[in-house]
Amino acid sequence: MKETLEKLYNTRLNNNCPECYDVNGLELTIYQREKENALYSQASPNIETELHCNTCNTRIYPVNWDLDIERIVDYHTKRVKTKPSTIRLKKLAYFLIAADIILLILLIYYLTT
Repeated sequence: MKETLEKLYNTRLNNNCPECYDVNGLELTIYQREKENALYSQASPNIETELHCNTCNTRIYPVNWDLDIERIVDYHTKRVKTKPSTIRLKKLAYFLIAADIILLILLIYYLTT
């Protein structure tokens, strides 16, 4: 099973960086995990946020966020449209299901005749 991080949203923030205090360097990226194998793919209902300062090239962890940054991040996470967390079958899964149904019908036909 392969897990990937799908980028859903990316924006620049006008808040002060907690490390270098620059106003124009913060960039918020929102990801959603997706599990995938040969038969199906499924997105996780949880989203992950990453805050990065392009001026000082550091990742800003939630421990260092101030109240303004938390509010802005909450606003943007509510605004993001996530993928549904239902299981999406692939062509191989549909083929296997159809083959099983055909084999079941043939087995019932031969057993009754």
